[in-house]
Amino acid sequence: MPVSSKPHMRVSLCVSGSDGTSTVNHDAASGIGCETPGRGIRVFPPLTMLYAASELRAAGCDVELRDFNTSETTADEWVASHDLREGTEAVVLLSSLTTLERDRGRVSRLRARYPELFIVTMGTFYEHFAASMLAAGADAVVYGTPELAIADCVLQKRRGAVRAEMTARALEDLQFPLWDALDMSLYTSHTVLSSRGCSFGCSYCPHPVYQADRVIARSPESTLAEIAWLHERYQPDYFLFRDPLFTFDAGRSRAIIGGIQAAAPGVQWACETRFELLPAPLIHLMRDSGVHHVRMGIETADPKVLSEAGRIGSTSAARRHLERARDTLATLKGCGIRSVCFFMFGFPSDTADVAESIMDFVRSADPDVALLNYTTPYVGTPLHDQMHSEGLVDLRDLTRYGSKMPVARTRALDAERVLELGAAVQKFFRSRNRQFYPIR
Repeated sequence: MPVSSKPHMRVSLCVSGSDGTSTVNHDAASGIGCETPGRGIRVFPPLTMLYAASELRAAGCDVELRDFNTSETTADEWVASHDLREGTEAVVLLSSLTTLERDRGRVSRLRARYPELFIVTMGTFYEHFAASMLAAGADAVVYGTPELAIADCVLQKRRGAVRAEMTARALEDLQFPLWDALDMSLYTSHTVLSSRGCSFGCSYCPHPVYQADRVIARSPESTLAEIAWLHERYQPDYFLFRDPLFTFDAGRSRAIIGGIQAAAPGVQWACETRFELLPAPLIHLMRDSGVHHVRMGIETADPKVLSEAGRIGSTSAARRHLERARDTLATLKGCGIRSVCFFMFGFPSDTADVAESIMDFVRSADPDVALLNYTTPYVGTPLHDQMHSEGLVDLRDLTRYGSKMPVARTRALDAERVLELGAAVQKFFRSRNRQFYPIR
């Protein structure tokens, strides 16, 4: 985007936080967010806001960024402090579902104190909730791929709900993230985005709903250019691809992976993908390119649950699917590549036996790290409609939908028992996980 000929506009960018007792990762779950109890937790950097900050700066704005997940000041204290720089014309607040109600209150207080201030909230999840934030006093709500539209929205003072379409060309045209705005000692690592969206049809997944139901990808050349820029300017020893499905295209993956060491000599990196998209030759190429670890969703070890969740076509296919997962983990281990596996508990068909089967799978397949989240029926997913139609959802407060606590029961288990069994699985995982940098 060319630098604007308009006079500079002073813009305050704020990454929303909790009430001071927890830490929020706004980019998690495709922008729905995830709230973790405790402060001082090293979290993923707010990549969406870093892209937005670069777009605004390139458009001629004077930007200041505050992340209330890592600052000593909470978002509520800042709103109460009248601490806006002199001459600030606009505030842009990155929000997620987990902080929606708190952010509504913050926006209302800002509106009352600064009637002339142009207030924008942004986040992918707002497709379903924009009206509530506009009613609270926001001038505009930007969603879809918000960083693509934020500069135009702020400079033109566009009002109402603004949906930004995502295309591969638009992703390539984004300014590189404004890393200078962060103290990176407070975050897990630098991150790189090479694609968004997912073409698989899992009933529980928010990526097809809040990003795209297909993979929209930057070219290998564009991705490697950002990696080279990141290496030259910041010299990170490690970075993480934030794509939901990094290896969706074998040829593209090989081009990127094969070019990483030329772009950033000596760097280590990690990615997330599906294990079905990790053939042995690609794993060997990853090993030679400095990969640190691979993150994969296994979700559950019960074939029936896998099939019902839309992860795989049938129960018999799910059994073969799980065997293939074991084979992939063995290949990774044989190449010296660490593995991080994600599991879920609380699907409609889950029972105590399913919890035990998850632990059995981890014992035998032996990933380096196993992590468990509670199944969450996010708005817009088929699982949301199913669990509501069956009357399984206990918690109606959508801002509590963060995967760290169960919000529903299963056909066989009440919510308290789901929590109890899930906690037992988590305890088992912690007892055997081989913790390593940069997993926190």
